[in-house]
Amino acid sequence: MPVIRRNKIEPYSADQMYQLVNDVASYPKFLPWCRNSRVEIETERMMQASILMAKGPLNKWFTTKNQLIPGERIEMALVKGPFKHLRGIWEFKDRPEGGSEIFCNIDFDFAFGPAKLVLTPIFESIASSMIVAFSERAKVIYG
Repeated sequence: MPVIRRNKIEPYSADQMYQLVNDVASYPKFLPWCRNSRVEIETERMMQASILMAKGPLNKWFTTKNQLIPGERIEMALVKGPFKHLRGIWEFKDRPEGGSEIFCNIDFDFAFGPAKLVLTPIFESIASSMIVAFSERAKVIYG
């Protein structure tokens, strides 16, 4: 099962970066592979949202239920979609010297046979590019 692990130091606070990652409704504005998104349920501690991924032959909706610790952590779990397994954790930690460090861990496996060989590297590329995309979005939003 593929696992993506990324981290990045940012000049912005953990809370600012958390807000960007948790703003699923804005994903189509800056994530090139996100054709559409919708938030279905949202409370202070939980969000259920769906995203339409579109890159190469991959054009699929998936839904996750996200447990939220505002400003600190987002834990994603698959509700439905083309995956056999999808789990992700975003962590946001302020640094004593200023700014923050963001950690992104995603493990996944596609549910269907031969297409899995094609779709796995595409999703690996999408997942790997996410932390950079959020960094670029932070520059646009926060300056």
